[in-house]
Amino acid sequence: MTDLLPKVSRNLPVRWKLTLLVVTVALTAAAPMAVYALQAWVGDSVAGVIGLIVAGVVLTLVAIMVLGFVQSIVRPLDELVQGAEGLIRGSWDTPLPENRGDEIGAVASALGEFRDRAQRWDYLAHHDSLTGLANRARLEALLNAEGPDLRAQGQALIVTYIGLDQLTGISDMMGAAAADEFLRIAARRLRACTDDSGRLFYVGGALFAVVSQQMPNNARLVELADQRARALIGELSRPFTLNDQELDMTVNVGVVTCPQDGSTCEEIFANAQAALSHARQNPGNGFQFYTRQIAEKVRSRAALMSQLRRAVQGEELRVYYQPVLDVSSGRVVCAEALMRWQHPTRGLVMPGEFIQVAEETGAIGAMGGWCLAKALSDAKSWRLNGGGSPVKLAVNLSARQLNDPGLVDSIQHILENIEADPANLELELTESTMMGNPAHSARVLRSLKSMGITLSVDDFGTGYSSLAYLHRFPLDKIKIDRSFVSRVNRSRKDELIVQATTGLAANLGLQVVAEGVETREQLATLRGLGCNMMQGFLFSPALPLPDFMTWCQTPEIAEKAMSTVN
Repeated sequence: MTDLLPKVSRNLPVRWKLTLLVVTVALTAAAPMAVYALQAWVGDSVAGVIGLIVAGVVLTLVAIMVLGFVQSIVRPLDELVQGAEGLIRGSWDTPLPENRGDEIGAVASALGEFRDRAQRWDYLAHHDSLTGLANRARLEALLNAEGPDLRAQGQALIVTYIGLDQLTGISDMMGAAAADEFLRIAARRLRACTDDSGRLFYVGGALFAVVSQQMPNNARLVELADQRARALIGELSRPFTLNDQELDMTVNVGVVTCPQDGSTCEEIFANAQAALSHARQNPGNGFQFYTRQIAEKVRSRAALMSQLRRAVQGEELRVYYQPVLDVSSGRVVCAEALMRWQHPTRGLVMPGEFIQVAEETGAIGAMGGWCLAKALSDAKSWRLNGGGSPVKLAVNLSARQLNDPGLVDSIQHILENIEADPANLELELTESTMMGNPAHSARVLRSLKSMGITLSVDDFGTGYSSLAYLHRFPLDKIKIDRSFVSRVNRSRKDELIVQATTGLAANLGLQVVAEGVETREQLATLRGLGCNMMQGFLFSPALPLPDFMTWCQTPEIAEKAMSTVN
């Protein structure tokens, strides 16, 4: 009988347990009355002894029943409350009484479902679902936790920013799914060469970050940072296959050390991005440590970006023309259109200062289209104003333009609007531009070639695959880079390179132009090596249209060109 109520209570829902608890409490309250009645029944003679014994037994039994019954309710309620409080604190491993079949179990199960969802939400809030890596929010939390105390502890962190240049081009050419796979490939490679993947982060876009474990802040810090950067570049820069195409991964790295280069998130992010931006200014794969000089350059570059947007909208851009001559006849055979920026305070800004910025900001697409339309319009005006026989017009194409899916249609539209003959248009591309995605480049160039446009490769000989692509792309002309031309009279090796290039071009049916000719000695040597088409300051710098027209119509040009040889 002593365990009857606990046995009954275990099989009751909570609401009936509470009812039973009320009854039990009432029985407990009535126990003294029962004792008094019992004492009267047995008589006064035995009341002093037996009454006390009976009263003690009854009270003990009632107390045991009440205690067991109360614990069957209070304990799971306590567990439920503790579990809920744990969830509020973010402690996901706090146990809940989810296996009970009563109302407490139902509430615990609901809390368990909330816990599972909250865990998922917390994971998504701090991880990237595409790469599976921790995200910028987790990176900020790590730096905020460790950064402020580094100096006092004599410790340091190496924060490495990794930028991948091809993401936008791959997305434009192959679609979003290919771009996603590109990021997954990069994430897998980074995991493979990172000791602690918990300190590897996907920051967003084409940007990753690696944070070292804390280490002594001593002279070896820079050496270790250098080793880490080179290892990351080596792993990431290996060719990869995407949609059955083998592509190269161009990697740039910016490195900051903390606390030297910053101890707060804002400082670290800004300085790492500054170092990365500086690394991107140099072609190929490279890395750059943060310095204060870099920070100043980045600030100046940011101002230039803002001003460049205004330049595009405010008609501050200009097109200048540099002649290409056939020195055997002294005839102008081509005019290369080159952009200039008429800055309101700095005067004429050369393309070397703003073209790379335009590439990074995406402004190069609009600028390139404007330059092509302006140059074709100028050429038409020149011919209508008695400029003589048509001169081929050469316009440069950037990597971003080549990767634009609408490039061919855009050029076709411009030609039709201006009523220009495609046969009088030449498009120049650099080796690196074409080799970013060779298969895509070949398709676009074939389409342009079918329109009757002449195609030439600029800066020939500076890339790693000059000979490999000559048979792959439908080229008409190669332009020997000015670096070889400048040394052709001083370096036997450069002279042999120029000679081999002109011979190879002749065998392949390609025209050759020497860029950057500045001296009569260079001209004479180049002619002796079989190159007769040249451009450079020896003949004329790039000129605005009126000056270029005057230069071309001067009768003495041919004589001047020939006299430089004689």
